[in-house]
Amino acid sequence: MKKKVKTYTISAVAELFDIHPQTLRLYEREGLLKPSRSIGNTRLYEDGDLERLEIIREFFEISAIARRRIYSTIRRFFEFRSFDPNFTSDRYKSLS
Repeated sequence: MKKKVKTYTISAVAELFDIHPQTLRLYEREGLLKPSRSIGNTRLYEDGDLERLEIIREFFEISAIARRRIYSTIRRFFEFRSFDPNFTSDRYKSLS
């Protein structure tokens, strides 16, 4: 039996994180989030996407990162994390 995965719509995630839905679309365009899609092409966010969004928010709170470099910095962090799931943003900050 297949386990049903809890999903959230873009409006639910935007409300949960108190951000505009366009911000989530921007993060998707920048390759930071990759929500699945319903048959009707609606974005469906899962718990892993919400975890990534928390990490993205952490990076935006780091004032030392210039805004023009933030997206490439976050993408690089997620690349590191794909090799080591225990890789944390604190560990990444120590490498920068």
